[in-house]
Amino acid sequence: MPLTLEIVTPTRLVLRKTVESFTGPGKLGEFGLLPAHRPLLAAMRSGLARYLEEGKEHRLAIGPGFAQLDNDRVIILTDEVFEPEKLTSPEERDEARHAALDDRDKADAAARSWSGPTSADEFEESVLALEWARARLAALGE
Repeated sequence: MPLTLEIVTPTRLVLRKTVESFTGPGKLGEFGLLPAHRPLLAAMRSGLARYLEEGKEHRLAIGPGFAQLDNDRVIILTDEVFEPEKLTSPEERDEARHAALDDRDKADAAARSWSGPTSADEFEESVLALEWARARLAALGE
């Protein structure tokens, strides 16, 4: 029996597919789900998510959120999703890659320049931005 995978943002249903497995970036580390898995509720961080559909692996970047699995139905709630498979031309892939590299470099520089507790929120924002940029690069195969 396969899994039903749903990825939802506040504005839309990103995807609903029947898949063989799902792997996601949990707050405590990567986790994998197969059919007949015990129920699960997990906090997620930005990172690379993968799912297997008809023997083919698909990759996407996912922002922080939550994953719930019950009765072979996986629901991912997140604010951000980047689907490289939706990029239709090499130019779009190059543009997405360069944007992610720029974002990564800016976030890395901001995190490295953190100077103490008075700007802890700014540091956390930089780390989250860095994770999101790295997730997009991983989804692009970088």
